[in-house]
Amino acid sequence: MCQGRTRVGRRRLVSSKEAAILLGIATDEDSLIRHFTLDPADRLECELRRRPQNKLGFAMQLCTMCQTGRLLWDNEQPPAAVINYLADQLGIDARLHAFYAHRVQTRFDHSRRL
Repeated sequence: MCQGRTRVGRRRLVSSKEAAILLGIATDEDSLIRHFTLDPADRLECELRRRPQNKLGFAMQLCTMCQTGRLLWDNEQPPAAVINYLADQLGIDARLHAFYAHRVQTRFDHSRRL
């Protein structure tokens, strides 16, 4: 007891499994089509980036934010299915995603724009 009050233990609002479902990036076909299909305005926004890896990375951040309500965490590796789906739409080699945001300023600029 603390000054006449009973201490209440901390409870998790959601389990780690529930958090993964809520904050995770879905990769089933319906989710890819619904959340990761770029419309013309999205494509234009991606094309404004100079390097192909930054176009792809920006698209990944944009679509992740639309689906989950958050940006990718530092060092978070998005699912390969999502990278491939976006790369096909942009006509970019999916392997270039590995070079996205090696400059911290790039990720900061993209997050600020989004």
